[in-house]
Amino acid sequence: MEKKQENKLNKLKAEVNELNKQISDIEYKELKEVSIPELRKSLGRCFKYHNTYGGENKKWWLYKKIIGLDEKNMSYTTIEFQETSMGLIEIKNEQHYNFQGKSYFDNQGTWYTEIKPSEYEKAKRLMIKRLEKLLN
Repeated sequence: MEKKQENKLNKLKAEVNELNKQISDIEYKELKEVSIPELRKSLGRCFKYHNTYGGENKKWWLYKKIIGLDEKNMSYTTIEFQETSMGLIEIKNEQHYNFQGKSYFDNQGTWYTEIKPSEYEKAKRLMIKRLEKLLN
């Protein structure tokens, strides 16, 4: 390729890269304008999931609550707890990310069921009593 053509090609590629960056920046700004208000509305939402080890094993409830937001990264923090059918008690603090403005829970279809905070709080109180009994 001639040097002149190569320079022209490189210049065009640089222009394309700059335009793609501008497009990406605009799309991200629009996404934030949609996602941030949705994130704010999700704070305090509670969910439960009918968990299992699979097969014929007994099912149990896993509970989650959205407890924090990170608007810069468009993510939120959840706390979850469960006592499995094998007696394993788990408590996790996790970070979930929005994908194209959609909540992790909204993308999971029917896996998680939204519940009232009062149902979550009742399950939490029962878990705390269970832990106190086991640890004393």
